[in-house]
Amino acid sequence: MRIYIFCEDSYGVEFFKKLIQKLKKEKRLQRGLNFNIRRLVGMCNPKIERLLKAAYYSDKIILIVDADGRPIDEVGCSLDRHIPRDVRHKTFKLIFPTEVEEWICISMNLRCRGSKPSEYLKHSNIRYEKYMLPSYADKLNVSRLKNDPTFSKFLEIMNDP
Repeated sequence: MRIYIFCEDSYGVEFFKKLIQKLKKEKRLQRGLNFNIRRLVGMCNPKIERLLKAAYYSDKIILIVDADGRPIDEVGCSLDRHIPRDVRHKTFKLIFPTEVEEWICISMNLRCRGSKPSEYLKHSNIRYEKYMLPSYADKLNVSRLKNDPTFSKFLEIMNDP
């Protein structure tokens, strides 16, 4: 199966590459999964349509974006306007309520409520900076994450034939 992933976050590209390798090693993803990850050029950029058309021959296309606190349905509708009809049937949206760093907080059993997870981590004793995101992929505690709806949806999309 060929999966094309477009990630809004520039550091997210490497993060998801490492995470997928980790999940493959842990046998949480099906065998024979081939993936290509690229940066999404911005949520409402007309180039999205060209990128998605270029991924036409993949079996699945996954768009990964942050809602940054906006309603997830609203973000999803904004994305829908840029998904070409000929790839809609195989395009999936993974939308984080705030941002991907939610998974780091959950994994580390940290309560990041009330602020953006990246800001919480930045001002904690971790002194997190955005460029550090890829290094956290190997450190994620998947057992803690399996109850997170966004992570569960990610695994479901990746493993569904």
